[in-house]
Amino acid sequence: MAEKPLPTAVSGGWTDSGTLAVEVVFLETPHRLALTCSLADRTLTASWRTQPLGGGRLTSLRAPRGSA
Repeated sequence: MAEKPLPTAVSGGWTDSGTLAVEVVFLETPHRLALTCSLADRTLTASWRTQPLGGGRLTSLRAPRGSA
């Protein structure tokens, strides 16, 4: 069974000529994820701005929905 998409917002930009910084906000949760890509080092670093609650999937932490 496939999970439904989790609403997100993304913002980012180049902090210098070789570094891209992106912030991912999971809109129906209090969670934020920071991503930093370095072209020179060929690395991607990911870190939580707000540590996820519990160990479950983010989709299980989203706002409850009424039946459609």
